[in-house]
Amino acid sequence: MTIRNALYIPGYSDGIDVSRVQRIDDAQALVDAGFSFALIKTSEALTYCDPRAQEHLSRCRDVGMMVGGYGFARPGLGQPREQARAAVDTCAGYIHIVRPALDLELAPPEMSSRALLDFSIEWLAEARAQGCLPVNYSYQSFLAARFTDADRATFLSLAPLWLARYRSVTSPWAPASAAELPRPFPWTLLQYSGDGGYHVPGIGQVTDRNLFAGDGGALREFFGLPPEGTTIDMGGPVHGTHVVDAALGRGEGPGEV
Repeated sequence: MTIRNALYIPGYSDGIDVSRVQRIDDAQALVDAGFSFALIKTSEALTYCDPRAQEHLSRCRDVGMMVGGYGFARPGLGQPREQARAAVDTCAGYIHIVRPALDLELAPPEMSSRALLDFSIEWLAEARAQGCLPVNYSYQSFLAARFTDADRATFLSLAPLWLARYRSVTSPWAPASAAELPRPFPWTLLQYSGDGGYHVPGIGQVTDRNLFAGDGGALREFFGLPPEGTTIDMGGPVHGTHVVDAALGRGEGPGEV
């Protein structure tokens, strides 16, 4: 088993995303390896709450990682606003998520491009109504196949894009430089290694990997945090339940690719 530290690509920040499939045994090991953020599955439609969601959110925040969540959407079931609320409140938990993602990768074959766009608009509107700054997650083939050109352009304008664009679902791949990063659509977050994944420090299972298009300061701003070095109270309604001295800035030395 090969364990990989975070990538070091100037101008980008490396992170992970996890669901119940992974178990974070040592969140500090993730930080020490250079990972600065985690995106955590919270829900699926209305009836499923990821059983590790609150554990993952708490463990990552306790070591100063920036965290977001994602709700796996089921557009065929309707109720986009209710699905958004399920993702945002972590299934009625105590941790509020500043950056929830609309995870859009399945839809009934008969669902039109316009209906899919309307679902997305409602989901994102509800997330914003809950005081969040949502993002869109999808992958290139879904965006190309399920949206018309006009509706896809509208979808991409609604929120920052978290794009799944990895080379294989069985073998991990990582870019060696910014020149190797795929750009089929303008993205803010790139999931560059998916199902095949990597083993990373602190997690025994293979784990998806993600890059943020920005340095540590831009990443902090993206997650609604003040500049590095500021002591902030994380006990308010937005950020959670603890105090962090915001000395993140890790992962800025050469990492193992």
